[in-house]
Amino acid sequence: MEKKNSQSDDEDSGAEDKTIDEDYEMNVDNNQEKEIKENKEPNEDQSLQETVNCIKIQEQIMRVEDIVTFYKDGLQFMDLIEQANGRVANLFNSRTSADFIQAIDFFVNLRHYRRTLPNMEQNLRLMFRFIWSVNESKCKAITQAFVKICFDVSPTIARMYKKKKIATETITEAVWKFYQLPYDDNSDVIAGRILTFIVGNEVNTKLNDITDLIQTKEKNHRFVHISCLLLQLAATRKKIENDIRRKQFRLPKTHCLFEILSKIIVSTFDDVSNRQWKPMMESTFDVIFKLADHPIKHVENIIKKLAVITGIKPGGLSKTPLSSQSQPLSIESMDFENAGNENNQNQLSYQQQHHHHHHHSQMNANSALLLVRFLNCLEKAAVGIVYYVDCMVKDEFLRRKEAKLMQYKNIVEQILLNPREYYEETLQLSATRCLCKFMLLSLELCETHAKMVFDLLKNSTFESVRLAIMVLMNDFYLKYPLAFAAYSNDVYGCLRDRSDNVRLAALKTISNLILKEMVKPEGQISEIALCIIDKHTQIATLATSFFSELAKQEHGQVLFNILPDIFSNLVGGGLDKERQLNEDDFKCIMEFLFKYVSKEKQTESLLEKLLKRFYMDNGDPRLWRGLAYIMSKLTFNERTLKDLLKHYIYYANKLVDYDVYQSFLTIRNNAKKNLGTKPDLKVLIDELSTLIERARSSNGILTAVQQAQQKTKQQPKAARAGGAKKGKQTTSRSKAKAKQSDDNDDDDLKENDGNDDDDGNVFKRPMRKEPKVQTISRSKRGADA
Repeated sequence: MEKKNSQSDDEDSGAEDKTIDEDYEMNVDNNQEKEIKENKEPNEDQSLQETVNCIKIQEQIMRVEDIVTFYKDGLQFMDLIEQANGRVANLFNSRTSADFIQAIDFFVNLRHYRRTLPNMEQNLRLMFRFIWSVNESKCKAITQAFVKICFDVSPTIARMYKKKKIATETITEAVWKFYQLPYDDNSDVIAGRILTFIVGNEVNTKLNDITDLIQTKEKNHRFVHISCLLLQLAATRKKIENDIRRKQFRLPKTHCLFEILSKIIVSTFDDVSNRQWKPMMESTFDVIFKLADHPIKHVENIIKKLAVITGIKPGGLSKTPLSSQSQPLSIESMDFENAGNENNQNQLSYQQQHHHHHHHSQMNANSALLLVRFLNCLEKAAVGIVYYVDCMVKDEFLRRKEAKLMQYKNIVEQILLNPREYYEETLQLSATRCLCKFMLLSLELCETHAKMVFDLLKNSTFESVRLAIMVLMNDFYLKYPLAFAAYSNDVYGCLRDRSDNVRLAALKTISNLILKEMVKPEGQISEIALCIIDKHTQIATLATSFFSELAKQEHGQVLFNILPDIFSNLVGGGLDKERQLNEDDFKCIMEFLFKYVSKEKQTESLLEKLLKRFYMDNGDPRLWRGLAYIMSKLTFNERTLKDLLKHYIYYANKLVDYDVYQSFLTIRNNAKKNLGTKPDLKVLIDELSTLIERARSSNGILTAVQQAQQKTKQQPKAARAGGAKKGKQTTSRSKAKAKQSDDNDDDDLKENDGNDDDDGNVFKRPMRKEPKVQTISRSKRGADA
């Protein structure tokens, strides 16, 4: 029993030991797990933090990339807007109102970029000029655009203004108080400009107050200028009531306002350093012409007083050239006059001479500036007289009778006829503008001085002078269109001027006159076609816009009628040797113009003229290539294809030239593509292909050479026959006149070229023939090709 008890005790102790061991192991395991967990927790937190940091960095990188992409897109957008800026501005010349309105909307939407884009401000000023357009819809659109761009008011304020929830009278009174402030801090000028937009002809009630303020602040030229702009509103006609237009408001000629303005102009005339004088003078003259009764007398008195200050007389300049030709005494003459004096006297004389030279040159400069100012006054007076006569008198005779200022016309002529003496650019420019304004006074003056103006346009060395004449050409054609009919070549010649600005102004003037149907497009229209490939981007864009607008007139018939003249001048020897087109430029012009030839009747008529031109060729392969290329751009139908086969003899001998041959292959391939599905037309196409290949065969080339030889043999006979007939008719002439050189004959032929046919839509018939040897050699070169 004891043994059993001992065994059971041992077993119990062993079991207890096992449980203790197990518990120990479990505790160890738990401790290890805790240690592992404790070690894992900071590691997981660290990796999580690193992940968060990486995500933040990636977000920042993506944000920076988005910003960079945004700026890149913004710069690209600005580049595109800058490119579109000039092209959209050309739409202002469009005859379509929709294009004009869209161009205005474009610039209104981009008004916030006016300080960023370089040409935006310039195009906005160009747009605002159209506020004087005859088209009421354009004027309204420009006015609305002006309000949005210059004021940029919010829609809420506009609605409140419209519903009269804002007291406009209160605002107007407040602005009037700022305008009347005695301080010279520019607030009065700003207030005056605001008033010019909001008061209208209600300014009549403030005339005396404005007059007093002008007299008080007469030394502030900007204030006087703004006040004159404000006074002009009094001349605004009121609305028509019951079909009766009220008489225009005018002040009596004895009103003190005109005396005050006259005194300000005369007293400040010799202050040549003040740049505000000219705008003040112009606005002052406008007030006199719009408000004064018999304004011409007031202006004549002002001009007379200014002439005395300038030192000139009505018959001409009373002094030697005021510019700088008069020289001070030279050193030699001074020494000669003081030869008997001592050395100290000579030194004193030299010092006096140096001082005199400086003083004299300064006097000459001031005299030139005074003369420029005087011419500006004459110019403005002439414009005012035209306005006054057109608005009030409507009589050509009274225009000449009242314009006593014409007695100063000789001064202008003297300056322009002596450019070596009066060589300053500002003086020449002022005299030119003054003469042009005087020419608008009467048709007689315009016809008398037209030659002088066009001589200046061709020969003046100053770009500003040529540019001013070209800009004023619109006024000439608007006023007296027939007076300049003989000078159309000179007007188109400005498209070849060495100055880009002059050429651009010429293109704007010519295109405007043609699109307004004031001038008919003639043979010189090819000069505008050359502008399509001009290096100056704005000129090329304006030329393409012109032809696009011309194609809209009369369903494209106007442009089609002048296409033959363009082709004839571009490929028929109408250009100077220095301006001959290369083939790439010629093809570029043709591809653009042929976009507007789409009607079948136009194609048929043009093909007929081109074939006749082939028949009347002068043996010039360059002409053949040009005509063949033009024909390859036509869209052929059944009738035109038959005409091409019918007149095969016209161009058969020209197919020896490789380029001509390639153009006719293009014609054949296009015909196959467009007409090859019809069996009847397929026969015609195959026949055309056979004839083309026959002309390229050895027999065809030989035949072409023989025809060229026969043609050149017949030319001298015809010339001798013509000479015999001429000799019979002119037996009384001397032999010296009958014997003329071949060069003179060629020159006469050039001059007579194009005058045989009065129809401007038919190609001009060439007069000259190529020599025999030259024709044969060209044919051989074409065969070898």
